Amino acid sequence: MATFTITRKLDLPSEKVWATVSDFNRPPSPAIKIEVEEKGDPEANGIGAIRNIKIKGVPGVVERLETVDAPNSITYRMLSGAPVKEYLGTVNVVAQDGATVINWDVKLIPKIPGIGWLAGMVIRKAINRYIDAIEEGHK
Repeated sequence: MATFTITRKLDLPSEKVWATVSDFNRPPSPAIKIEVEEKGDPEANGIGAIRNIKIKGVPGVVERLETVDAPNSITYRMLSGAPVKEYLGTVNVVAQDGATVINWDVKLIPKIPGIGWLAGMVIRKAINRYIDAIEEGHK
């Protein structure tokens, strides 16, 4: 199993960051495309929501929302689109002096032994682009 955490500080209030992170069906900016494959329960952004997310320069992936602990964290599972058997991501949103710290934790098991570093590299790139889009979407 490969694990890593990306920590970024955004000069945005945590309420804005949480609103973006927790809206599983709406992209943070036009640079990211999201197609809703299945709505969650009891609402569109509820547990079980499935989306196909496409970030420029990175292959598209299908993700399912697993847990929501508003306004602190979401956990999602990647269902397809990357060379991983298992993938679990948790996004934590922490208010800090008028800004927000995002801690994005990832646990993955690659489909092919020994390529965890490569899968991690591609996924890190996608996550950083997503966080960049959160900032750009609030300018």
